[in-house]
Amino acid sequence: MVPQASMTEIAECVIQRLIRARSVLFRAGYSSPQLLFSDGSFVSLTYGGALREVTALLQAHAEPVGFIACVREKRGCPFFKPWEKGNQRAAAELCRLANSLYRHRLITMEE
Repeated sequence: MVPQASMTEIAECVIQRLIRARSVLFRAGYSSPQLLFSDGSFVSLTYGGALREVTALLQAHAEPVGFIACVREKRGCPFFKPWEKGNQRAAAELCRLANSLYRHRLITMEE
C-alpha cells in the first residue's frame, strides 16, 4: 500500500503533466484536455478539485489511460494521446472515444 503522502505526490505529478498538455494543446488550437482513467473517469483542469480527484482515483487503483481534447472554434480532428508512449491499445480506445464525444466537431466530406 502506498502512503498517503506518496499518493499525493504521484497525483501532483499527474496534474503537472495535465497542465503541460493543456499548455501545448492550447497553442495548437485545442480545448483543455481531459485525462481518461482506467475506470472510465475523466479529470479536467476546467474545474476545481482536480488534485483531490486524481488522488482519489489513484487510491482506488485507477490508472491514467491518456488525453483527449476537441478543436476550439472550428471543425477538425480531435486530439488523443495515450499516457504511456507506444500503447497502441490505449491509443485506439482514445481515438474511438474522442471521435465519439467530439463527432460534432469532425470535418465532414462536404466541408
